[in-house]
This record gives sequence, C-alpha cells and structure tokens, in this order.
Amino acid sequence: MTNLTLLQSTSTLLVAIIIFAAIIGLYLFGHRLRIRVIRNNPDQSKSEHGPINGTLLALLGLLLAFTFSMSNSRYDSRRQLVIEEANDIGTVILRTDIYPDSMRQLLRENLKEYVEARIAFYQAGMDVEKVTEHYLHADAIGKKIWSITAHYAKSDNITTRTSELIPALNAMIDI
Repeated sequence: MTNLTLLQSTSTLLVAIIIFAAIIGLYLFGHRLRIRVIRNNPDQSKSEHGPINGTLLALLGLLLAFTFSMSNSRYDSRRQLVIEEANDIGTVILRTDIYPDSMRQLLRENLKEYVEARIAFYQAGMDVEKVTEHYLHADAIGKKIWSITAHYAKSDNITTRTSELIPALNAMIDI
C-alpha cells in the first residue's frame, strides 16, 4: 500500500488527532528544551525572540491562507462539475422522449442504472477500490447506452432524433 493510498484511506478525524498530538508534543519538547538551555546559561533567558516569533506566525498565517484558498476553489470546482453532470444526465433523459416507446424504455432503464452507479461513485467517499469499481461500472453502462443510441441512429431515417440526443449523451459521458 502506497503512502498516498494509506493517507486517503485513513479517517480525516484520525489524521487531525495525530497532527494535533504531534503539535502539542513538539511544543512541550521545545518548552522543556528552552528551560534546560536557560538553566545551563542564564544569560540566554534575556535574549529577544520577538522578531523570529512574528516571522514564524506570519509564515503560518500565509500557509493557512493558501491552504484554505486552494481547498475552497477545489470545492467550488467539484460542486460545479457535479451540477454540470446532473444537468447533462437530465438533458439526456428528457431527450429520450422523442424516441419510440420501445427505444425510450430501453434507454431510460440503462440511464437509471447509470445514475445509480454515479450516485454510488460519489457515496463511496475515500474508498479507492469502491470508487474505481463504481466508476468502471458507470463507464460500462455509458458505453452500452452509446452503443444502443449509435445502433439506432444507423437504422433510423429521422436524423433529428439522433442529432438531439447524441451531443447530450456525449456531454454526459465526457463529464
């Protein structure tokens, strides 16, 4: 198991607790080390560390600002992609209405299965194996829907139906 996979499969709460404990532990270690230095050299206690502390706090603030900025933009991008994917799927479902009943029913059954696979993909969370499994399942269903649509497009004389559905289906699969 790689380090990245280990970190991804570890609970966020557990990582936060470990980091918090490490910060407290290192703070206590530094405090005891500073007391030991002062005992051994009393003149050292009068030295001024204000500028160093200020610089380190400013650096920490800058690091936190960049971290929150990046996480916020990533959240917004992901949210926008989910909305775009839902819109593309909705468009495909609505455009199946222009097909004959037998074709519409076949497409809608597969689209329902596709939506369920995509929901399972998002609900898998950080479990890499489940995410991969649901992604591949949804991809296989998307290819099946594409195959059904392409086969019907070859046999249908009315190009309006396929010219409406195929771009929406392509956008749904691409997202």
